[in-house]
Order: sequence, then C-alpha cells, then structure tokens
Amino acid sequence: MKTDQSQLNDPRLAGFWTRREALTDEEKIVVSQVEKWFEYYAADPDRMTYELYSDDMRLIIYDGPNATANTKDGSNVLPSQKALSDFEKRVKAKAPRRYFRRDRLIVSGNIATVQFALIDPDRPGWELPCCSVLTFRGDKIISEQAYLNIAEWPGARPDAA
Repeated sequence: MKTDQSQLNDPRLAGFWTRREALTDEEKIVVSQVEKWFEYYAADPDRMTYELYSDDMRLIIYDGPNATANTKDGSNVLPSQKALSDFEKRVKAKAPRRYFRRDRLIVSGNIATVQFALIDPDRPGWELPCCSVLTFRGDKIISEQAYLNIAEWPGARPDAA
C-alpha cells in the first residue's frame, strides 16, 4: 500500500502516521524511500542494501536487554553495504518469506523513526517488534540505529547460519 500525503487520513493507516501537517520536499523523499525499504526488504534485500543505503552507511543494532553499541566482537555494527548484504543473506536463508509489518512512521526532516515487526509466515504467531531510526542524506540512508532482540532474528548471527 502506498502511503503518501493524500492518504494521511485513510483509516487503514491509523497509527502508522503520527503526523498530520504537510510534508516538506525532503520529508516526501524520506517517506518514499521508507516505502521502498519495506518493499525491497521482503523482495530483494540486496536491492534494499545497494539502492537505499549510502556507500558510507553504518548500522548499529541495540540488542534488547544488552542495549549497548559496544559488543566485544563488534557483531552489532554493520559498517558497510557488504556487511549489511551478508547479514541479510543469512536472514533470508533462514526465513525466506519474512517481511516487515509497518506499525508507525514518524518523519522529521531527514530522519525517519520506524516502528515495525519482523514477521515470518513459516513461524505462525511469531513476530519480532523492532524500531529503527533512519538518517538520510538526500535519498540514501547514511545511518540506521536499530532496536531489537537480535537473538530472535533468524540467521542474524554468523554462527547461526
């Protein structure tokens, strides 16, 4: 479902959008890219990685009860598109039909805060709530701070592949 300014009052999107005033041009780009983020994650994670994230991207995973950016092995930091691509390939191998369910989007300038859940249809009743703060430079994600329980994310750890 496409979510643009004309649909902000659509009852099907109740809760997804928290903002009711007009979006700036910059925010319209961010919303469009977040839409692609959801779409590409399910369909083609490499496309998501290489089309939506900048060459100098950095993703930090703040892991549930261990919510720190300082793991000893650095496994919670994905410092490049290649690292993100490798991560997503492991996940897709473990959960090929997984997708993100959209829960809420908050956009301010070049920053999007997205509440969502990872859903795997092959694990009925299972979902993993997540929140990511995406910072954009133009139409590319330069920084993502993800809050989730990484132990529950299928294939997230290299040793779990």
